[in-house]
Amino acid sequence: MQFKNIIGSEDSKAYLRRIVEHATIPHAQLLWGNPGCTALPLALALVTYLHCENKQANDACGQCDSCTKMTKLLHPDLIWVFPMGNISSVKKENQANKLLRTWTTFIQDSLYSNIEDWALALGSERKQLQIGRPQIENMQTLLGRKPFQSKYKTFLVWLPEYCHPVAANAMLKIVEEPRPFTIFIFISLAYHHILPTLRSRMCHIHVPNLTDEEIASALYSNHPKIASERMQEIVQITQGDYNQAQKIAAGEVNNYFEVFAHWLRSTYRHQWKAIVDSSEEFHHYTLIAQKNWVAYAIEMISTTLHASTGNQPKRGLSLEAVKFCNRLSKTVTLSQLEAIVEQFLVFQNILTRNTYMRLAFLSMSLRVASIFRKV
Repeated sequence: MQFKNIIGSEDSKAYLRRIVEHATIPHAQLLWGNPGCTALPLALALVTYLHCENKQANDACGQCDSCTKMTKLLHPDLIWVFPMGNISSVKKENQANKLLRTWTTFIQDSLYSNIEDWALALGSERKQLQIGRPQIENMQTLLGRKPFQSKYKTFLVWLPEYCHPVAANAMLKIVEEPRPFTIFIFISLAYHHILPTLRSRMCHIHVPNLTDEEIASALYSNHPKIASERMQEIVQITQGDYNQAQKIAAGEVNNYFEVFAHWLRSTYRHQWKAIVDSSEEFHHYTLIAQKNWVAYAIEMISTTLHASTGNQPKRGLSLEAVKFCNRLSKTVTLSQLEAIVEQFLVFQNILTRNTYMRLAFLSMSLRVASIFRKV
C-alpha cells in the first residue's frame, strides 16, 4: 500500500510522510476514526514507507523487495495483532499460520472493513472476538528478536478496543518500555473504548470521514454505470463510511427498510400471525444481522421523533425510509415513539446474552403492539 493509492486524507498523509522523512515517528502511534475511514490503509502506507529500501520524496517506491512483500502483507518485520475467536490458536503453529493467511486475504480484499466483516470471514459471527493474553505473550517473544530485513520492527494492532482487560494491561507494559527501532501502530474505530492508561501512551492522529465527493469518486471508478440519483442516496446513507458504501453499491447490504416497515405495520395493526412470522425470520438471522436490524430500527424511530418535532431528518437513511418516517410521525404520538425506543434499547442489551431470540423478539414485538393500543 502506498499513500498515492489512498482515497483523500491528504492532511493525514502529509503528517505520516513528515514523521518518516524527519525520523520523528513515535514508538506508539494511534490512528483513529469512524468505521469506513482510511485508518488502516494509512497505517499500511506508513509501514510500507518505513520499510521501503528506496524511499521517494513523498512515498514508498513500490518496487523494492520490501515494498513487494508489503503489497502481499508478507514482510517479515510486520507483525499483526488483531481480534480473534479462538485465542488459544495463537499457540499452535499450524492454526496460527492458517489464521494469518485468512487475515491477510481478508485485508487484501477490503481495507475498510470492520469487526463484523472479520467475524463473518472467520465464521465466528456468534462469538465475541478479542485480543487475548496469548497474543501479547507472542508479542513479547517477538520483541526479543532483531528485525529480519528492515531497520524497524513494526507491530500493527487492529482494533485495540477489543483487548481483553488482562491483555490490555500486559500491552501497556510493552508500550511503556519501548525497544529500540520498534514501532507500534494502533488502528481504532472506537478509541474511547481503549484502556485509558494504554491510550495515554500513544500519539494520536484523527482520521476524518471521507467527504461525499471522495466516496462518490471512488465508487464511480468501480461502478461507472451507477445512476447519479442512486449515488447521491448511497452517499447520504453511508455518511463517510466507505466500507458501507462499497457494500450498498455492490448490492451486498440487506434491505432492512422493507423488513422493518412490514414488522412495524404488523405491530401497529395487531396482526399476530405476521408478528410471529417476523420473530421466526429474526431468529434465523446471524447475530451481526440481528444487531444491524435493531440499530436500523432505532435509527428509524429516532428519525420519526425528529420529524414529529419539526426537525430535519438525520443523514443515514434512504429517501424512501425518510418518507416513511415522515408519514409515521403523523400517526403515532411522541410518548409512543419514546416508549418504543426504550423497548429497542432494552432488546439491544438482550442481544449480547445467550438468549432464545425467537421468544425474545416476539416478546419485544408484543410490548410494542401494546404501546400502539395506548392513546
